[in-house]
Amino acid sequence: MWRGLTAQKTEEELNKVLSTYIRHPQVVVSIAEVRSQPVSVLGAVNTPGVHQVQGHKTLLEMLALAGGIRPDAGYSVRITRELDWGCIPLQNSQLDAQAGSASLNST
Repeated sequence: MWRGLTAQKTEEELNKVLSTYIRHPQVVVSIAEVRSQPVSVLGAVNTPGVHQVQGHKTLLEMLALAGGIRPDAGYSVRITRELDWGCIPLQNSQLDAQAGSASLNST
């Protein structure tokens, strides 16, 4: 029912449901374990495809999981994620909040 929601969003949803039974419920949700999540790495990397990761990973860590970049790789990267996860917090990037993506260029 609440699959894929953040802990904060789950708290909000539980509070809404419980408010019909309890006056001013205050639910606290904490994450005990993070299961693996599929991350697709495409383009000029040595091992493109879907990689299973746990927890937060940096761009550098994801590129390493994909076997590193190939010699013919360009100078830009595009990161996308579902809009429910919020804006991608990257400095010096071109953000597209509507598409849930950020583009980085290094020339």
